[in-house]
Amino acid sequence: MSVARDRRPNRGRPSAFTLVEMVVALTMASILLAACGSIILLATRALGTGKGGTSADQAALARAAAERLAADLKMATSFSVRTSTAATFTVPDRNGDTLPEVIAYAWAGPGSPLTYQCNGQPSPAAVIADNVRNFNMDAILRTVAPPPSVEGPEQLLVSRDWAIAGDIKSFGVKTDTWPAESFKPSLPVNAVSWKITRIKLKLKKWAPNGMLTIRVTNTDAGGKPTGSALDSATFDPASLTSAWTWVEVAFSNLSGIDPRAALAVVVTGNKNSTAYVAYDEKATNTAMSWCTTNNSGGSWTVPVSNRAMEIYVYGKVTVQP
Repeated sequence: MSVARDRRPNRGRPSAFTLVEMVVALTMASILLAACGSIILLATRALGTGKGGTSADQAALARAAAERLAADLKMATSFSVRTSTAATFTVPDRNGDTLPEVIAYAWAGPGSPLTYQCNGQPSPAAVIADNVRNFNMDAILRTVAPPPSVEGPEQLLVSRDWAIAGDIKSFGVKTDTWPAESFKPSLPVNAVSWKITRIKLKLKKWAPNGMLTIRVTNTDAGGKPTGSALDSATFDPASLTSAWTWVEVAFSNLSGIDPRAALAVVVTGNKNSTAYVAYDEKATNTAMSWCTTNNSGGSWTVPVSNRAMEIYVYGKVTVQP
């Protein structure tokens, strides 16, 4: 069985930042000089007006405030408060609990301190610059959007085409007896969605009787088809012969699929002795699995990975640059 090569890492929680986080972080970093300048300006104007301390002490506090704000903004991934005098935003996990941290900076006006909190602590907020006369965050708080996603060209997403003709088996599609093949394509790590454009199946004549319907459905946790068809296409088997033939059907309503989703191709008939679907019993790839029903999808056999429908699935992948 051949499946598009998987270049993705494990889909557990990433140990590094996501792409969007990196885009935001890099963009924020590019404007940190403005942030530092604002903080240093506000602290410098307060020199000599603080409640004790030398000018050198005040300058050191200004540098510390600038460095803290710069470091936090560089990691910002989203904002819940964003005004000229206050900002509350999230940064990636810092304490090992797998949850993002919420950072808040605020200034109440001339003569008030610039304060800092992380996840609501300390309470009251810590003062990082005292007796601030002038402070405006408009220059450093702006909406930063990730670059637009890009849909790639059509490609082969998953396939099974066993080369040894003698190993090919026939599954007869009837009114209530259907085969199904579930699959999950290997996508790039920066994929945001995918779509199916066409599917090819290997079929042959059983009897010139009825119509075939190729359905695409979701799968349950066990890999069985579930729910109504996401899209479907029909094929008249009257043109088939007794030799195996690749038949292609197109789909137009299978876009925006979650990169983590597995789908199933189900072949149904509306008459007994509709057609034969080819499969083999030499499969070993767990990215695909085979199951059947004899009660029109009321129940399905346990999916197995050592059988596979002869199939090609083509589509497009949308990625975040």
